[in-house]
Amino acid sequence: MKLACLTALLLVLPVWAQSPSTSLQPGKGSITFRAAAINQGRPLRVFYSVPANCKPDAPVLMVMHGVTRDADRYRDDWSEIAERRGAVLLCPEFSKTDFPSDSQYNFGNVFGNFNEEDKLPVPIPEAQWTFSYLDPIFDAAAAQLNLTTPGYLLYGHSAGSQFVHRLAFFKPTAKALRIVSANAGWYMFPDPAIAFPYGTGGTVCDDARLKQVLGLPITILLGDQDIDPNHKQLRRTPGAMAQGAFRLARGKAYFEAARTQAERLKVPFRWQLVTAPGVPHNDKKMSVHAERVLFAGAGNPTSSLQAATTPLRVLFAGDLGWGESYQDEYEKAGKGHILKAKGYDYSLEKLAPLLKSAQVVVANLETPVAQTRTSPFAGQKDYVHYADPIQTPAALLRHNITVVGLANNHTADLGQEGLLQTLSTLSAKGITTFGAGLNEEGARAPWHRSFQVGSRSFSLYVITAFEYREAEYDTKYQFYAKPSRPGVAAIDLGILKRQVETIRKADTNAFVVYFPHWGQNYKWRNAEQTTTAHGAIDAGVDLVLGHGAHMMGEIEQYKNRWIAYSIGNFAFNSAGRFVKSGVDPFGLPAVLVATPSGALSLELYPIVSDNILTKYQPRPVSADEFDQAKAALLKHSPEPATWGNKVQFENTPEGRYVRLTLR
Repeated sequence: MKLACLTALLLVLPVWAQSPSTSLQPGKGSITFRAAAINQGRPLRVFYSVPANCKPDAPVLMVMHGVTRDADRYRDDWSEIAERRGAVLLCPEFSKTDFPSDSQYNFGNVFGNFNEEDKLPVPIPEAQWTFSYLDPIFDAAAAQLNLTTPGYLLYGHSAGSQFVHRLAFFKPTAKALRIVSANAGWYMFPDPAIAFPYGTGGTVCDDARLKQVLGLPITILLGDQDIDPNHKQLRRTPGAMAQGAFRLARGKAYFEAARTQAERLKVPFRWQLVTAPGVPHNDKKMSVHAERVLFAGAGNPTSSLQAATTPLRVLFAGDLGWGESYQDEYEKAGKGHILKAKGYDYSLEKLAPLLKSAQVVVANLETPVAQTRTSPFAGQKDYVHYADPIQTPAALLRHNITVVGLANNHTADLGQEGLLQTLSTLSAKGITTFGAGLNEEGARAPWHRSFQVGSRSFSLYVITAFEYREAEYDTKYQFYAKPSRPGVAAIDLGILKRQVETIRKADTNAFVVYFPHWGQNYKWRNAEQTTTAHGAIDAGVDLVLGHGAHMMGEIEQYKNRWIAYSIGNFAFNSAGRFVKSGVDPFGLPAVLVATPSGALSLELYPIVSDNILTKYQPRPVSADEFDQAKAALLKHSPEPATWGNKVQFENTPEGRYVRLTLR
């Protein structure tokens, strides 16, 4: 709808007896929205947060409150995230006074005089639907702030989750670019055989509508601890109980029902199911997980037609750290401090296009992230790392890095206290960690995510571990996790084999990546790495991507599966020793690409990661540097002549990379 057609008025509420204003103000506030064409002009209060320097292309985030109708609290809970993302936050309030029933809010006011005994609920004109408020609110805000953003990101929790997942069916052409439905108490299943409100039977949602909705970018987000069957707000009618005993079970059943309908209708299924570890029925805790789903990847989601042909890209970044420990020492020596001079975004600035091209980024974070900087190993360990616990998570999230492996020789540099703080600090910001834990079982748990690629499912598992160094890292530093001791996972091929067997029994579609931290600094592979890599593939791993040497390593094919021994530094703010060690100045981040056709490949992007050359700003290689990297890989990688057409060196305007065919 055009804004001019709505005669919308946005007025500052007279809470402080101020004069009315027709413009949204930077910071937090509330406004009243009124449009003659919507719900007979009934006003709606909207709580908002606008960034101080609002850019024309700022994303717009619409957050729908829960059953307590406290939009102001939701605005406050989400304002930090919105500010970090440079987003305009809008939280409409459907108050109990103006919209007293669940039917008027949760159900979108689509039917009137409704109760579950009604066989034929009375339809309400679309202009009176509560669903109909959202696009005009967005239009009015975009007009006032001169935004070029084409639509909004839509999130709802609990009752708000019910609102947003139903909106998709009744308003499939809404300007919602991405929809996240979190922890709904129950659902309107996409099944015409089930009567409304538990299904789409008796509504406008026929097969044509279902085909449309199943292709929308919808995420069902579930807290894996939202499992209380006696929660005071949990609906227990027969229709709701048929969906499951608690919210987690109901959400999973709903997602599978949607997948079944997509298979029946033979259409691409674009939804995804994401579980949030450790999260009960709590919006504040869920918001940090919802953030990475809502703001995943670059730009705005594509249309459903484009999504059917859009590949999945998962970026594996090597050694990553902002190097506070190095920079503090350089500053003491009068050599400057790159973080104080340039900030935390500087080092990733030229790698931002690569980071944003991926739906998910998995990195080896080679530093603890803790309040403490006191190490029990001071004076014993050559290098003790630490990182800013506020700046580091914020920089990770700004650059789409939401999953980090911690199985390396620096995660526990600040002892067990620092390790525990690292786990809690990153988790609190919604950054998923693996490779370290409160005990060995937790440290060894793989990272897993299922993706929908066109009409296909792709189930990715990543296992990380740090090579076993008994004298130093086990006996002396006690880095490795034990059954009752926090720490990092150690490389153990016997345990790896059992892990992979367990994964394959549970998930026949699993693709398993081994992501080990090993080797010597600034050196090509050694015999132990070769034995371990071959053993990992013998154990059932599909792909090996190593890190730890701070430089790119060999590429080898073994039993028709690929090994990249070191993907090197991604951004690692030390001066480095490339020249001194006589090695080429490159890292080799890897992008796993899965296409809707089922094809799978790996793209390895050489980057210049020698900070002496780049002034702490790693960048993609030039054409000449690409030739240099290619020559080094061919020289050191075993039997390159046998690679045949499974390896291509791509030198295109879009990027220079080495492409490996996986299947």
